[in-house]
Amino acid sequence: MTKKEQRTKIEQEELLEYKRNGKSAKEIANTKGVALSTVYDKLAKIDPKLLKEAEQEWQQREQEELLEYKRNGKSAKEIANTKGVALSTVYDKLAKIDPKLLKEAEQEWQQREQEELLEYKRNGKSVKEIADIKGVLISAIYNKLAKIDPKLLKEAEQEWQQREQEELLNYKRNGKSTKEIEDIKCVSMGRKLAKIDPKLVEEAKQEWQQREQEELLEYKRNGKSAKEIANTKGVALSTVYDKLAKIDPKLLKEAEQEWQQREQEELLEYKRNGKSVKEIADIKGVSMSTIYNKLAKIAPELVKEAKRKGKQKQEKSDAGIGNISIIKEKIKSREITQNDVKKYRCMVDEKYNEVSYDEVITLIRAYIATKQITEGIRFLNMIINNQDFQYLGIEKIKDMKIQVENIQKRQIARRLLRAEEKIPNIVQQTGLKETEIIEMKKQAYTKGGISLGE
Repeated sequence: MTKKEQRTKIEQEELLEYKRNGKSAKEIANTKGVALSTVYDKLAKIDPKLLKEAEQEWQQREQEELLEYKRNGKSAKEIANTKGVALSTVYDKLAKIDPKLLKEAEQEWQQREQEELLEYKRNGKSVKEIADIKGVLISAIYNKLAKIDPKLLKEAEQEWQQREQEELLNYKRNGKSTKEIEDIKCVSMGRKLAKIDPKLVEEAKQEWQQREQEELLEYKRNGKSAKEIANTKGVALSTVYDKLAKIDPKLLKEAEQEWQQREQEELLEYKRNGKSVKEIADIKGVSMSTIYNKLAKIAPELVKEAKRKGKQKQEKSDAGIGNISIIKEKIKSREITQNDVKKYRCMVDEKYNEVSYDEVITLIRAYIATKQITEGIRFLNMIINNQDFQYLGIEKIKDMKIQVENIQKRQIARRLLRAEEKIPNIVQQTGLKETEIIEMKKQAYTKGGISLGE
Protein backbone atom coordinates (compact mmCIF):
# COMPACT_ATOMS: atom_id res chain seq x y z
CA MET A 1 0.00 0.00 0.00
CA THR A 2 1.35 3.40 -0.98
CA LYS A 3 1.63 6.37 1.38
CA LYS A 4 -1.22 8.12 -0.43
CA GLU A 5 -3.50 5.08 -0.03
CA GLN A 6 -2.55 4.87 3.67
CA ARG A 7 -3.48 8.58 4.18
CA THR A 8 -6.80 8.08 2.39
CA LYS A 9 -7.64 5.03 4.55
CA ILE A 10 -6.81 6.89 7.78
CA GLU A 11 -8.93 9.86 6.64
CA GLN A 12 -11.88 7.60 5.80
CA GLU A 13 -11.66 5.79 9.17
CA GLU A 14 -11.61 9.17 10.91
CA LEU A 15 -14.76 10.28 9.05
CA LEU A 16 -16.54 6.99 9.89
CA GLU A 17 -15.58 7.51 13.54
CA TYR A 18 -17.13 10.99 13.48
CA LYS A 19 -20.31 9.55 11.97
CA ARG A 20 -20.47 6.72 14.58
CA ASN A 21 -20.24 9.42 17.27
CA GLY A 22 -23.29 11.19 15.72
CA LYS A 23 -21.44 14.11 14.18
CA SER A 24 -23.17 15.86 11.26
CA ALA A 25 -21.36 16.67 8.02
CA LYS A 26 -21.48 20.36 9.03
CA GLU A 27 -19.89 19.61 12.44
CA ILE A 28 -17.19 17.48 10.79
CA ALA A 29 -16.46 20.31 8.33
CA ASN A 30 -16.13 22.81 11.22
CA THR A 31 -13.91 20.45 13.21
CA LYS A 32 -11.65 19.73 10.23
CA GLY A 33 -11.67 23.38 9.08
CA VAL A 34 -12.76 22.46 5.55
CA ALA A 35 -15.73 23.27 3.30
CA LEU A 36 -18.95 21.29 3.75
CA SER A 37 -18.73 20.20 0.08
CA THR A 38 -15.31 18.63 0.82
CA VAL A 39 -16.83 16.45 3.56
CA TYR A 40 -19.69 15.46 1.23
CA ASP A 41 -17.19 14.42 -1.47
CA LYS A 42 -15.16 12.31 0.95
CA LEU A 43 -18.27 10.59 2.35
CA ALA A 44 -19.44 9.82 -1.19
CA LYS A 45 -16.11 8.06 -1.92
CA ILE A 46 -16.47 5.89 1.21
CA ASP A 47 -20.13 5.02 0.63
CA PRO A 48 -22.78 6.92 -1.44
CA LYS A 49 -25.33 6.06 1.27
CA LEU A 50 -23.31 8.07 3.76
CA LEU A 51 -23.53 11.15 1.49
CA LYS A 52 -27.29 10.84 1.10
CA GLU A 53 -27.67 10.31 4.84
CA ALA A 54 -25.51 13.38 5.57
CA GLU A 55 -27.50 15.57 3.19
CA GLN A 56 -30.84 14.48 4.68
CA GLU A 57 -29.45 15.04 8.16
CA TRP A 58 -28.29 18.57 7.18
CA GLN A 59 -31.65 19.46 5.64
CA GLN A 60 -33.48 18.18 8.69
CA ARG A 61 -31.30 20.22 11.04
CA GLU A 62 -31.75 23.34 8.88
CA GLN A 63 -35.52 22.88 8.79
CA GLU A 64 -35.62 22.43 12.57
CA GLU A 65 -33.56 25.59 12.95
CA LEU A 66 -35.96 27.58 10.71
CA LEU A 67 -39.01 26.25 12.58
CA GLU A 68 -37.34 27.19 15.86
CA TYR A 69 -36.86 30.75 14.56
CA LYS A 70 -40.54 30.85 13.53
CA ARG A 71 -41.67 29.52 16.95
CA ASN A 72 -39.67 32.36 18.53
CA GLY A 73 -41.62 34.87 16.40
CA LYS A 74 -38.79 35.70 13.98
CA SER A 75 -39.85 37.09 10.58
CA ALA A 76 -38.39 35.76 7.32
CA LYS A 77 -36.46 39.04 7.02
CA GLU A 78 -34.99 38.66 10.53
CA ILE A 79 -34.05 35.03 9.83
CA ALA A 80 -32.32 36.10 6.57
CA ASN A 81 -30.35 38.78 8.47
CA THR A 82 -29.35 36.31 11.21
CA LYS A 83 -28.27 33.64 8.72
CA GLY A 84 -26.58 36.17 6.44
CA VAL A 85 -28.51 34.99 3.38
CA ALA A 86 -30.97 36.52 0.90
CA LEU A 87 -34.63 36.82 1.88
CA SER A 88 -35.53 34.72 -1.20
CA THR A 89 -33.33 31.87 0.16
CA VAL A 90 -35.33 31.80 3.41
CA TYR A 91 -38.61 31.83 1.43
CA ASP A 92 -37.41 28.85 -0.66
CA LYS A 93 -36.44 26.83 2.39
CA LEU A 94 -39.75 27.57 4.17
CA ALA A 95 -41.64 26.51 1.02
CA LYS A 96 -39.83 23.15 1.06
CA ILE A 97 -40.80 22.57 4.72
CA ASP A 98 -44.43 23.65 4.27
CA PRO A 99 -45.98 25.94 1.57
CA LYS A 100 -48.20 27.39 4.30
CA LEU A 101 -45.11 28.64 6.11
CA LEU A 102 -44.02 30.51 2.97
CA LYS A 103 -47.42 32.16 2.52
CA GLU A 104 -47.51 33.02 6.20
CA ALA A 105 -43.99 34.55 5.99
CA GLU A 106 -44.88 36.63 2.93
CA GLN A 107 -48.08 37.94 4.51
CA GLU A 108 -46.18 38.69 7.71
CA TRP A 109 -43.51 40.60 5.73
CA GLN A 110 -46.12 42.61 3.78
CA GLN A 111 -47.96 43.45 6.97
CA ARG A 112 -44.77 44.63 8.68
CA GLU A 113 -43.81 46.71 5.62
CA GLN A 114 -47.26 48.29 5.44
CA GLU A 115 -47.19 49.12 9.15
CA GLU A 116 -43.75 50.68 8.68
CA LEU A 117 -45.00 52.85 5.77
CA LEU A 118 -48.08 53.94 7.72
CA GLU A 119 -45.85 54.82 10.66
CA TYR A 120 -43.70 57.00 8.37
CA LYS A 121 -46.87 58.70 7.08
CA ARG A 122 -48.18 59.30 10.63
CA ASN A 123 -44.85 60.96 11.41
CA GLY A 124 -45.36 63.35 8.47
CA LYS A 125 -42.75 61.82 6.18
CA SER A 126 -43.18 62.54 2.47
CA VAL A 127 -42.95 59.81 -0.18
CA LYS A 128 -39.59 61.26 -1.24
CA GLU A 129 -38.26 61.09 2.33
CA ILE A 130 -39.50 57.49 2.78
CA ALA A 131 -37.88 56.46 -0.51
CA ASP A 132 -34.58 58.05 0.61
CA ILE A 133 -34.69 56.25 3.98
CA LYS A 134 -35.56 52.88 2.41
CA GLY A 135 -33.06 53.35 -0.45
CA VAL A 136 -35.67 52.61 -3.13
CA LEU A 137 -37.33 54.50 -6.00
CA ILE A 138 -40.22 56.89 -5.31
CA SER A 139 -42.35 54.78 -7.69
CA ALA A 140 -41.78 51.72 -5.44
CA ILE A 141 -43.20 53.61 -2.45
CA TYR A 142 -46.17 54.83 -4.53
CA ASN A 143 -46.93 51.21 -5.54
CA LYS A 144 -46.78 49.97 -1.96
CA LEU A 145 -49.06 52.77 -0.71
CA ALA A 146 -51.53 51.98 -3.52
CA LYS A 147 -51.70 48.34 -2.30
CA ILE A 148 -52.42 49.48 1.27
CA ASP A 149 -55.05 52.08 0.30
CA PRO A 150 -55.55 53.93 -3.06
CA LYS A 151 -56.44 57.04 -1.04
CA LEU A 152 -52.96 57.02 0.47
CA LEU A 153 -51.42 57.04 -3.02
CA LYS A 154 -53.56 59.98 -4.14
CA GLU A 155 -52.80 61.81 -0.91
CA ALA A 156 -49.06 61.18 -1.34
CA GLU A 157 -49.09 62.42 -4.96
CA GLN A 158 -50.96 65.60 -4.02
CA GLU A 159 -48.57 66.14 -1.12
CA TRP A 160 -45.54 65.69 -3.43
CA GLN A 161 -46.94 68.08 -6.07
CA GLN A 162 -47.76 70.67 -3.42
CA ARG A 163 -44.26 70.47 -1.94
CA GLU A 164 -42.68 70.76 -5.38
CA GLN A 165 -44.87 73.74 -6.32
CA GLU A 166 -44.06 75.50 -3.04
CA GLU A 167 -40.36 74.88 -3.65
CA LEU A 168 -40.53 76.32 -7.19
CA LEU A 169 -42.55 79.34 -6.06
CA ASN A 170 -40.03 79.92 -3.30
CA TYR A 171 -37.22 79.94 -5.87
CA LYS A 172 -39.22 82.48 -7.89
CA ARG A 173 -39.86 84.64 -4.80
CA ASN A 174 -36.10 84.67 -4.18
CA GLY A 175 -35.52 86.03 -7.69
CA LYS A 176 -34.25 82.77 -9.22
CA SER A 177 -34.64 82.49 -13.00
CA THR A 178 -35.84 79.30 -14.70
CA LYS A 179 -32.24 78.68 -15.82
CA GLU A 180 -30.94 78.95 -12.25
CA ILE A 181 -33.68 76.61 -10.95
CA GLU A 182 -32.81 74.09 -13.66
CA ASP A 183 -29.13 74.25 -12.66
CA ILE A 184 -30.05 73.59 -9.03
CA LYS A 185 -32.62 70.83 -9.70
CA CYS A 186 -30.80 69.35 -12.73
CA VAL A 187 -34.13 68.95 -14.56
CA SER A 188 -36.23 70.95 -17.05
CA MET A 189 -38.55 73.36 -15.23
CA GLY A 190 -40.65 74.77 -18.09
CA ARG A 191 -43.45 72.18 -17.90
CA LYS A 192 -43.49 72.08 -14.12
CA LEU A 193 -43.91 75.88 -13.96
CA ALA A 194 -46.67 75.69 -16.58
CA LYS A 195 -48.60 73.24 -14.35
CA ILE A 196 -48.48 75.73 -11.48
CA ASP A 197 -49.39 78.82 -13.48
CA PRO A 198 -48.74 79.41 -17.23
CA LYS A 199 -47.95 83.05 -16.49
CA LEU A 200 -44.95 81.98 -14.45
CA VAL A 201 -43.26 80.48 -17.52
CA GLU A 202 -43.54 83.72 -19.46
CA GLU A 203 -42.49 85.71 -16.42
CA ALA A 204 -39.43 83.47 -16.00
CA LYS A 205 -38.43 83.93 -19.66
CA GLN A 206 -38.75 87.69 -19.50
CA GLU A 207 -36.85 87.79 -16.23
CA TRP A 208 -34.00 85.70 -17.69
CA GLN A 209 -33.81 87.85 -20.83
CA GLN A 210 -33.79 91.03 -18.75
CA ARG A 211 -30.95 89.72 -16.56
CA GLU A 212 -28.95 88.70 -19.60
CA GLN A 213 -29.48 92.06 -21.31
CA GLU A 214 -28.46 93.91 -18.13
CA GLU A 215 -25.34 91.75 -17.95
CA LEU A 216 -24.41 92.53 -21.58
CA LEU A 217 -25.01 96.25 -21.06
CA GLU A 218 -22.86 96.12 -17.93
CA TYR A 219 -20.05 94.53 -19.98
CA LYS A 220 -20.42 97.28 -22.59
CA ARG A 221 -20.35 100.02 -19.92
CA ASN A 222 -17.11 98.49 -18.63
CA GLY A 223 -15.62 98.82 -22.11
CA LYS A 224 -15.70 95.12 -23.00
CA SER A 225 -15.70 94.29 -26.73
CA ALA A 226 -18.14 91.77 -28.23
CA LYS A 227 -15.20 89.37 -28.64
CA GLU A 228 -14.22 89.72 -24.96
CA ILE A 229 -17.84 89.19 -23.87
CA ALA A 230 -18.04 86.05 -26.04
CA ASN A 231 -14.83 84.70 -24.45
CA THR A 232 -16.06 85.50 -20.93
CA LYS A 233 -19.47 83.88 -21.52
CA GLY A 234 -17.98 80.94 -23.43
CA VAL A 235 -20.25 81.47 -26.44
CA ALA A 236 -19.78 82.24 -30.15
CA LEU A 237 -19.20 85.85 -31.22
CA SER A 238 -22.30 85.62 -33.45
CA THR A 239 -24.39 84.79 -30.33
CA VAL A 240 -23.27 88.01 -28.65
CA TYR A 241 -24.03 89.98 -31.83
CA ASP A 242 -27.56 88.50 -31.95
CA LYS A 243 -28.25 89.36 -28.32
CA LEU A 244 -26.93 92.92 -28.73
CA ALA A 245 -29.14 93.34 -31.83
CA LYS A 246 -32.22 92.34 -29.76
CA ILE A 247 -31.38 94.94 -27.11
CA ASP A 248 -30.63 97.75 -29.57
CA PRO A 249 -29.56 97.53 -33.27
CA LYS A 250 -27.21 100.45 -32.60
CA LEU A 251 -25.28 98.31 -30.12
CA LEU A 252 -24.76 95.67 -32.81
CA LYS A 253 -23.46 98.22 -35.30
CA GLU A 254 -21.23 99.74 -32.65
CA ALA A 255 -19.86 96.29 -31.71
CA GLU A 256 -19.13 95.43 -35.36
CA GLN A 257 -17.36 98.73 -35.95
CA GLU A 258 -15.39 98.25 -32.75
CA TRP A 259 -14.34 94.75 -33.87
CA GLN A 260 -13.28 95.98 -37.32
CA GLN A 261 -11.29 98.80 -35.75
CA ARG A 262 -9.49 96.41 -33.39
CA GLU A 263 -8.74 94.05 -36.27
CA GLN A 264 -7.38 96.88 -38.40
CA GLU A 265 -5.20 98.12 -35.54
CA GLU A 266 -3.88 94.57 -35.08
CA LEU A 267 -2.98 94.29 -38.80
CA LEU A 268 -1.26 97.68 -38.76
CA GLU A 269 0.69 96.63 -35.68
CA TYR A 270 1.86 93.50 -37.49
CA LYS A 271 3.00 95.65 -40.44
CA ARG A 272 4.82 98.12 -38.15
CA ASN A 273 6.66 95.12 -36.68
CA GLY A 274 7.79 94.16 -40.17
CA LYS A 275 5.58 91.13 -40.63
CA SER A 276 4.94 90.02 -44.24
CA VAL A 277 1.44 89.25 -45.56
CA LYS A 278 2.35 85.56 -45.54
CA GLU A 279 3.45 85.69 -41.89
CA ILE A 280 0.29 87.55 -40.85
CA ALA A 281 -1.88 85.02 -42.72
CA ASP A 282 -0.10 82.13 -40.95
CA ILE A 283 -0.54 83.78 -37.53
CA LYS A 284 -4.25 84.50 -38.14
CA GLY A 285 -4.89 81.13 -39.74
CA VAL A 286 -6.43 82.64 -42.90
CA SER A 287 -5.47 82.86 -46.57
CA MET A 288 -3.14 85.58 -47.88
CA SER A 289 -5.96 86.90 -50.07
CA THR A 290 -8.01 87.60 -46.90
CA ILE A 291 -5.15 89.67 -45.45
CA TYR A 292 -4.66 91.54 -48.75
CA ASN A 293 -8.38 92.39 -48.84
CA LYS A 294 -8.36 93.66 -45.25
CA LEU A 295 -5.22 95.75 -45.84
CA ALA A 296 -6.76 97.19 -49.01
CA LYS A 297 -9.70 98.49 -46.93
CA ILE A 298 -7.40 100.08 -44.35
CA ALA A 299 -4.65 101.47 -46.56
CA PRO A 300 -4.18 100.57 -50.26
CA GLU A 301 -0.56 101.74 -50.07
CA LEU A 302 0.20 98.86 -47.68
CA VAL A 303 -0.98 96.37 -50.31
CA LYS A 304 1.28 98.02 -52.92
CA GLU A 305 4.17 97.87 -50.47
CA ALA A 306 3.52 94.19 -49.73
CA LYS A 307 3.44 93.38 -53.46
CA ARG A 308 6.61 95.40 -54.04
CA LYS A 309 8.39 93.38 -51.34
CA GLY A 310 7.07 90.23 -52.97
CA LYS A 311 8.65 91.28 -56.29
CA GLN A 312 11.95 91.98 -54.57
CA LYS A 313 11.89 88.52 -53.03
CA GLN A 314 11.18 87.05 -56.46
CA GLU A 315 14.13 88.92 -57.96
CA LYS A 316 16.40 87.72 -55.17
CA SER A 317 15.24 84.15 -55.65
CA ASP A 318 15.76 84.02 -59.43
CA ALA A 319 18.98 82.13 -58.85
CA GLY A 320 17.26 79.84 -56.33
CA ILE A 321 14.18 77.70 -55.95
CA GLY A 322 11.78 80.57 -56.69
CA ASN A 323 12.93 80.62 -60.31
CA ILE A 324 10.23 79.00 -62.48
CA SER A 325 12.76 77.54 -64.93
CA ILE A 326 14.54 75.70 -62.09
CA ILE A 327 11.22 74.28 -60.84
CA LYS A 328 10.31 73.12 -64.37
CA GLU A 329 13.70 71.46 -64.75
CA LYS A 330 13.33 69.69 -61.37
CA ILE A 331 9.85 68.45 -62.35
CA LYS A 332 11.20 67.17 -65.67
CA SER A 333 14.13 65.36 -64.04
CA ARG A 334 11.87 64.13 -61.20
CA GLU A 335 14.15 65.70 -58.59
CA ILE A 336 11.48 68.05 -57.19
CA THR A 337 10.85 67.73 -53.41
CA GLN A 338 7.95 68.80 -51.20
CA ASN A 339 10.25 71.41 -49.63
CA ASP A 340 10.94 72.86 -53.09
CA VAL A 341 7.18 73.11 -53.71
CA LYS A 342 6.64 74.79 -50.34
CA LYS A 343 9.22 77.51 -51.13
CA TYR A 344 7.84 78.00 -54.64
CA ARG A 345 4.30 78.34 -53.22
CA CYS A 346 5.54 81.10 -50.88
CA MET A 347 6.86 82.99 -53.92
CA VAL A 348 3.50 82.58 -55.72
CA ASP A 349 1.63 83.78 -52.59
CA GLU A 350 3.86 86.84 -52.27
CA LYS A 351 3.14 87.84 -55.87
CA TYR A 352 -0.58 87.42 -55.15
CA ASN A 353 -2.69 88.87 -58.01
CA GLU A 354 0.36 89.49 -60.15
CA VAL A 355 1.15 85.80 -60.50
CA SER A 356 1.11 84.51 -64.08
CA TYR A 357 -0.88 81.60 -65.52
CA ASP A 358 2.42 79.85 -66.31
CA GLU A 359 3.48 80.13 -62.66
CA VAL A 360 0.13 78.71 -61.51
CA ILE A 361 0.29 75.71 -63.86
CA THR A 362 3.91 75.07 -62.84
CA LEU A 363 2.88 75.02 -59.18
CA ILE A 364 0.11 72.52 -59.95
CA ARG A 365 2.55 70.28 -61.87
CA ALA A 366 4.90 70.46 -58.88
CA TYR A 367 2.06 69.40 -56.54
CA ILE A 368 1.26 66.45 -58.82
CA ALA A 369 4.92 65.44 -59.12
CA THR A 370 5.30 65.39 -55.31
CA LYS A 371 1.99 63.55 -54.76
CA GLN A 372 0.26 66.55 -53.17
CA ILE A 373 -2.73 66.66 -55.53
CA THR A 374 -5.18 67.58 -52.74
CA GLU A 375 -3.08 70.69 -51.95
CA GLY A 376 -3.11 71.59 -55.65
CA ILE A 377 -6.92 71.32 -55.82
CA ARG A 378 -7.21 73.46 -52.67
CA PHE A 379 -4.99 76.14 -54.27
CA LEU A 380 -7.09 76.17 -57.47
CA ASN A 381 -10.30 76.52 -55.40
CA MET A 382 -8.78 79.56 -53.67
CA ILE A 383 -8.10 81.18 -57.08
CA ILE A 384 -11.56 80.32 -58.45
CA ASN A 385 -13.32 81.84 -55.41
CA ASN A 386 -11.25 85.06 -55.35
CA GLN A 387 -12.21 87.92 -57.70
CA ASP A 388 -8.65 89.25 -57.56
CA PHE A 389 -7.61 86.38 -59.87
CA GLN A 390 -10.20 86.95 -62.57
CA TYR A 391 -7.40 88.09 -64.94
CA LEU A 392 -6.06 84.50 -65.07
CA GLY A 393 -9.24 83.33 -66.81
CA ILE A 394 -11.44 81.52 -64.31
CA GLU A 395 -12.81 79.11 -66.93
CA LYS A 396 -9.25 77.97 -67.78
CA ILE A 397 -8.54 77.50 -64.07
CA LYS A 398 -11.75 75.47 -63.69
CA ASP A 399 -10.72 73.25 -66.63
CA MET A 400 -7.33 72.81 -64.98
CA LYS A 401 -9.03 71.77 -61.74
CA ILE A 402 -11.14 69.15 -63.59
CA GLN A 403 -7.98 67.70 -65.16
CA VAL A 404 -6.21 67.57 -61.79
CA GLU A 405 -9.22 65.90 -60.16
CA ASN A 406 -9.27 63.30 -62.95
CA ILE A 407 -5.55 62.63 -62.38
CA GLN A 408 -6.33 62.13 -58.69
CA LYS A 409 -9.20 59.73 -59.52
CA ARG A 410 -7.01 57.72 -61.87
CA GLN A 411 -4.24 57.49 -59.25
CA ILE A 412 -6.77 56.19 -56.72
CA ALA A 413 -8.10 53.72 -59.32
CA ARG A 414 -4.58 52.41 -60.02
CA ARG A 415 -3.93 51.96 -56.32
CA LEU A 416 -7.20 50.04 -55.91
CA LEU A 417 -6.41 47.89 -58.97
CA ARG A 418 -3.05 46.96 -57.45
CA ALA A 419 -4.94 45.99 -54.29
CA GLU A 420 -7.14 43.76 -56.50
CA GLU A 421 -10.30 45.71 -55.64
CA LYS A 422 -13.41 44.83 -57.65
CA ILE A 423 -14.18 47.13 -60.59
CA PRO A 424 -17.73 48.10 -59.40
CA ASN A 425 -16.23 49.23 -56.08
CA ILE A 426 -13.57 51.31 -57.90
CA VAL A 427 -16.30 52.93 -60.03
CA GLN A 428 -18.21 53.82 -56.85
CA GLN A 429 -15.16 55.25 -55.07
CA THR A 430 -13.67 57.25 -57.98
CA GLY A 431 -16.61 58.16 -60.18
CA LEU A 432 -14.70 56.95 -63.26
CA LYS A 433 -16.46 55.00 -66.01
CA GLU A 434 -16.19 51.22 -65.94
CA THR A 435 -14.66 51.20 -69.47
CA GLU A 436 -11.89 53.56 -68.30
CA ILE A 437 -10.99 51.28 -65.42
CA ILE A 438 -11.03 48.18 -67.62
CA GLU A 439 -8.68 49.94 -70.08
CA MET A 440 -6.37 50.93 -67.19
CA LYS A 441 -6.34 47.33 -66.02
CA LYS A 442 -5.33 46.15 -69.49
CA GLN A 443 -2.52 48.68 -69.76
CA ALA A 444 -1.35 47.78 -66.22
CA TYR A 445 0.15 50.54 -64.05
CA THR A 446 2.13 53.16 -66.03
CA LYS A 447 2.78 56.83 -65.36
CA GLY A 448 1.38 59.11 -68.07
CA GLY A 449 2.14 62.68 -69.05
CA ILE A 450 -0.02 65.63 -68.04
CA SER A 451 -1.11 68.30 -70.50
CA LEU A 452 -3.09 70.63 -68.17
CA GLY A 453 -4.37 72.70 -71.08
CA GLU A 454 -1.07 73.28 -72.75
